[in-house]
Amino acid sequence: NPKLLLLAQYMGTYQKGVQSFYFPKPKAALPEVAQKTMQSLLRSQGFNESHANSVLKNKNVLVGENRSVWLMGDKNESAIEFRQEPSGEWKQKRHGKPSVSFLESLTSSKKMHVHSDPFEYLISNGSGKTSYSKGSNIFVMFDEGSEKRLTELLALNPHIQEVHIMPTQNHKELKKERSFADKMK
Repeated sequence: NPKLLLLAQYMGTYQKGVQSFYFPKPKAALPEVAQKTMQSLLRSQGFNESHANSVLKNKNVLVGENRSVWLMGDKNESAIEFRQEPSGEWKQKRHGKPSVSFLESLTSSKKMHVHSDPFEYLISNGSGKTSYSKGSNIFVMFDEGSEKRLTELLALNPHIQEVHIMPTQNHKELKKERSFADKMK
């Protein structure tokens, strides 16, 4: 628009560039508060609360002063925010693109390991209990919306011949995992 260009001489040019997504992340909580908040969230998700330290060490996890927990996608295109209701129940809200993953690590390997839950990945990766080789492809889903991205990724990378769906330790997720495995067949 030529009229907008005329304004540029008076206002100057925008130096920062374009940011595709902005997540209003809160200030980080104190370590003790973050530890207790993460223990409560893990317990509500069906995981052992003793894994809170290993989850908090990940750069994609943030616990805010307001006790919200943020899981940021590896490419900062999406995030999930968890907030505890007054009733004690944790509610989640998705921010950003709906069909992206929590983590994608692509190599030339023929194998891909798929985690259906980011908490499972964070716990296994943080504790060093991964059962696959370091050079394999890794895909970590946020939720059901990530299935579309996984399908795209497999179509664009024909060298991936084996897909291993990582078993879950979370009893709540077993039913969803079996359903997902049946869909992928």
